[in-house]
Amino acid sequence: MWWKRVLMAALATAFALLLGEAALRIADVHPGPYPPSLYERDEDCVYRLSPGFRMQARGYTVQISEQGFRDRFYGEKPPGVTRILVLGDSYVFGQGCALDETFTKVMERMGKGLEVINAGVGGYGTLNELRLFRKYGLALKPDIVILCFYEGNDLVDNLVFSLIRPRDERAGPLEERLFSHLRVYELLRCSLRIVRMKMNWLLGPEEQPLPGVTVPGGLDPTRENPMAQFVRRTGPKLDRAWTLTVNAIAELHEVAKENRAKLVVVSVPANFQVTTADWREALPGGATYAEYYAPDVVTLRLGLTCADMGIPFLSLLRPFQQAAAKQRLYLRPDGHLNPAGHRLAAELILTELRRWELVP
Repeated sequence: MWWKRVLMAALATAFALLLGEAALRIADVHPGPYPPSLYERDEDCVYRLSPGFRMQARGYTVQISEQGFRDRFYGEKPPGVTRILVLGDSYVFGQGCALDETFTKVMERMGKGLEVINAGVGGYGTLNELRLFRKYGLALKPDIVILCFYEGNDLVDNLVFSLIRPRDERAGPLEERLFSHLRVYELLRCSLRIVRMKMNWLLGPEEQPLPGVTVPGGLDPTRENPMAQFVRRTGPKLDRAWTLTVNAIAELHEVAKENRAKLVVVSVPANFQVTTADWREALPGGATYAEYYAPDVVTLRLGLTCADMGIPFLSLLRPFQQAAAKQRLYLRPDGHLNPAGHRLAAELILTELRRWELVP
């Protein structure tokens, strides 16, 4: 009978999924480098790092402090110490590297009388970072706040964040339970998103809206054009993203000043911005649409924005382009900074902080 065939097919599918789930758990496989339990929901920031989380990654440990940062616990600031709070995404967090290899800790070792707090959270944009600073960063009473702006996607992240209601969750109750516990579901969900994104890379800027953002389920939207922020001529969506970004930086500047802290903005380039070959490979449609894009568009506009506000600004793009000719600065195929990239970033940032007479 037909229902017996349907039942047998359902049982076979369930058995196959259970076997797959067991295999993924035994091999400790999940789509990203870290499990979803690294994060917890937050009403203001949408999500944050889970205090007390600890795991052994491939060759290094990820541990989150009671304060919700990938760092040690920080109490009252000792006399004579300059405390620096570094806001950013997974590039600040140090995805793929040990904590001691991240530029925040390298700066701490290189400097004199410095505490450099790593407040990076994977997937964050400027709007998330502003809320994180208000809710959790102010209590640390930093002397300097460094906003690390990742040129690869922070503009789009800010636009996406503006579309998420403060009380939105990562997914619905059932989907969240599945996503949090089933590796098979997590892997399939991620794979489908990657396939859709790669298919959209084949489309040029004339065939899709810019920056081409959809928000299907909340936190982790599909970016239909991952190079949208580098277009030479902006459209309504990208203009909106820039407005949100500028307003967030202005508010962060005011909040820092009200709390006797100095804001510094550091622009961090994506791996495909620093070499000509990687840039050409990353362009949607290849060389056909090269005239629409420029690798320094974000750096130039962000620099002008900070100059208008009187905010010290450092772009890592040009020195990274020069250094990339001699050494690799990014992990492959991950695309995050490797230890050499973190060291270079630390040297550049610390040099500028000294030139601005913000640190000894």
